[in-house]
Amino acid sequence: MGETPTPDYEAGDQCERCFGIGKTFGDVNTPSTVKANFSGIMRCPELPPGPDPNGPHILTQITPCYYTNGPATFYFSKLDGGIYEARVALGYWAGLMFVFAGQASECSLIFTNNIDYGYCPYGYVGGTGGQCEISWGPEI
Repeated sequence: MGETPTPDYEAGDQCERCFGIGKTFGDVNTPSTVKANFSGIMRCPELPPGPDPNGPHILTQITPCYYTNGPATFYFSKLDGGIYEARVALGYWAGLMFVFAGQASECSLIFTNNIDYGYCPYGYVGGTGGQCEISWGPEI
């Protein structure tokens, strides 16, 4: 009694920005891996056929607040003025970029696609719409 329960996932280095007492995700350990599940992305119709950008990616913690597996990245970044924002990107998937930005707070887990662009094509941005949800736990 009185002991902290063991998490149902492997803990990584603590990301103090979002994990801990009084933080968005609560007094829990930062996971060593997370799942980024991309869904609803529509490829730009002007582009040649290519791989489907939708689907899950398992990301590994590189630094306390930064996860990647190569094509996909989830991180917390500091913007001008000292404001932090969570971002997730499916970068250069088959030569295209799909960028998502945090919606509700600096410690978001649900992201909306291409909020900075919104139309096809824009440089290397290869699609519109969709979302990405970050999760962790025994299912990954």
